[in-house]
Amino acid sequence: MKRRRLGFHGMLAAMLAVMAAVSILLCGSIQAFVIPTGNEDIILRWDNTIKYNFGYRVKAPTDDIINSVNYDDGDRNFAHGIVTNRLDLLTEFDMRFKRDYGFRLSGAFWYDQRYHDSLDNDNVLTSNHMNGAGSQTLGLSGYTDRLYAGPDGELLDAFVFAKFDIGNVPINFKVGRYTIYWGEAMLSNQGISYSQAPIDAGKASAVPGSELKELFRPLAQISATAQLSDKLSLAGQYFLQWEPYRLSESGSYLSGTDMMVRGADSLVLAPGFAFAHTRDGNPDAKKNWGVALRWRPEIIQGTIGFYYRRFADMVPSQVHVDLLNSSYFIAFADNIDLYGVSYTRQVLGISVGADLSWRHNMPLSSEAVMIIPGVMTAPADGDTLGARGNTYHFVINALGLQGKTPLWDSADYLVEMSLNGYSSVTQGENYFKGRDGYTALDRASKNAVGVAINFTPKWLQVFPGMDLSMPMSWSQGISGNSAVISGCDENAGSYSIGLSMDVYQRYTFALAYIGYFGKETIESGSISSFNDPNALIQDRSWISFTFKTTF
Repeated sequence: MKRRRLGFHGMLAAMLAVMAAVSILLCGSIQAFVIPTGNEDIILRWDNTIKYNFGYRVKAPTDDIINSVNYDDGDRNFAHGIVTNRLDLLTEFDMRFKRDYGFRLSGAFWYDQRYHDSLDNDNVLTSNHMNGAGSQTLGLSGYTDRLYAGPDGELLDAFVFAKFDIGNVPINFKVGRYTIYWGEAMLSNQGISYSQAPIDAGKASAVPGSELKELFRPLAQISATAQLSDKLSLAGQYFLQWEPYRLSESGSYLSGTDMMVRGADSLVLAPGFAFAHTRDGNPDAKKNWGVALRWRPEIIQGTIGFYYRRFADMVPSQVHVDLLNSSYFIAFADNIDLYGVSYTRQVLGISVGADLSWRHNMPLSSEAVMIIPGVMTAPADGDTLGARGNTYHFVINALGLQGKTPLWDSADYLVEMSLNGYSSVTQGENYFKGRDGYTALDRASKNAVGVAINFTPKWLQVFPGMDLSMPMSWSQGISGNSAVISGCDENAGSYSIGLSMDVYQRYTFALAYIGYFGKETIESGSISSFNDPNALIQDRSWISFTFKTTF
C-alpha cells in the first residue's frame, strides 16, 4: 500500500537534518544549555536530546503468523527490510527559584520516514484497519499513524513544585503532570508501582535508546512528601487523570495482537468479516490515590517501605464482544486495592531491593466475554465482566558494579527475579484461563516465576575520547503462566546484544540485535493459542542502529 505524504524528498530532508545536526555537534563542545539570568536565586535550564534510529528486519515472516487474521498486520506491513527510520527530539525546560520553588516542562517530538513509505500488506481481508464507512482497508489507524509516523509531538511533564516547612517538618509539594514511582522493582511489571503510571511499552521496544523519563508517562496529579524525621517520611498521591499503557499499536512493526490496543479498529472473525472496535470502558481517574511510609532505622541497616494504593488497571486485558451491535471493546477495571512492603539495602557493595505486595480485586487473565442480548448488559466504566481475584507479587533484584578483570575494565549488572500468583478468584470464574477444564497453551498457573538480566561490560579509551560497551539483556518466564496479563510466561521472553560507543561522553552510537520467543499452538496452519505476546513476534528479530546526543 502506498503512503507517500513526504516520500523520497521527505526522507532526504530528514536524513540531511540528522547529518547536519551530527556534524555541528561533533565540531564543537556543546553543553546542556543553562540560561543566564543575572540572579543567582533563579536557575533556568534547557536540555534537548536528539535520537536517530534505523531498524532492519532480519527474518522473513512465518506462515503461522501470516495466516492468523488477528496477529498478522505488523508482519504483513513490514515483511522485509527497513522497519524504522526515525528521528526523535526530547526537550526539557526547568526553572528553580532559591532551589525551593519552580516548574518543569518537557515534550517529545518524532518523525519516522518508514511509516510514510509503502507498507507491504496487500491482503485487505485480514487487515484490522477500517475506513470511515466501517469497511476493512489497508493502512494504519489514525492513532497508530500519529504515534509512529508523525511528524507529531506531545507534552510530557508540566508541573510546579514547592519546598516549605510546616512547623519543623519539611514538605515537598507537587501539582501538575509528572510521574511517581514507588517500590524497588526495576525490570518487571510486578512491583508496588504497577499501574502507578502508564508505561509506553511500544516506544520502549520500537525506539532503542529511549530513556525512562520518556517511557513512564506523566499524569495530572497532586502529591506531597513530609520528612517527619531524618529516618521517617510520609508521602501521599491523588490522581486527576487516568491513561492506559501504550503497547505496540495495531499495524506497527512489533504489534502482536492487532485488536487489543487503542490503535486497533476491528476484530477479524473471518477473512473479510470483522467487528468494529468501539469506545473502551475507561475508569474514573479520581478514584486513584495512595500513601507510602518509608522508614530507615539503624537496626535493619536499610530502608523499609509500607504502601497502600487504590487504583484502576492501566493494562488492556479483558475483551468484551457485543453481539447485538457487532462490535467489541476493552474493559479497564478500577477499585483495586494494593498493600505492599519494600526493603532495600547495600550488601557488600551491591544494592539489593525487594517488593512484596498483595492486590485485592485484580483483573485476571480471561477469555473474551460474549455479551448476549437480553441476557447480560455491558459493564459500566471501571467495571468488567471478566475474571477478578486476589493476587500476590514478589520482586527481588540486585544492582552492582564489577571492577576490572582480564576481560573488561568494568561491568555493571542488574538481575531481577519476580514471582506472582493468585490466591482466589472472586468474579467471573467461568472466563478465567486458570479454571478447571481450560487446557489451552495459555492456561494460568497458580504461580509464575520470571527472571530478567541486564549486563554491560565496558572498555575505556579504546580510542582517544572513546569508550566501548557491550549491553546485553535477557528476560524469560522460568515456570508457569501468570494469572495477570502483565506477568511472565514460561519459556517466553526477549533478548538483545549490542555494541555502544560513547564519544567524548557526549555522543552515543549503538548497534544491537533484538529477538523474541514464546510458545504457540498451530491448528490448520494458523495460531490457535499462545502463552505470551512475544510468541506473536518471534519472527520479527531485527538489527537497530541508534545515535543520541544531548545539548
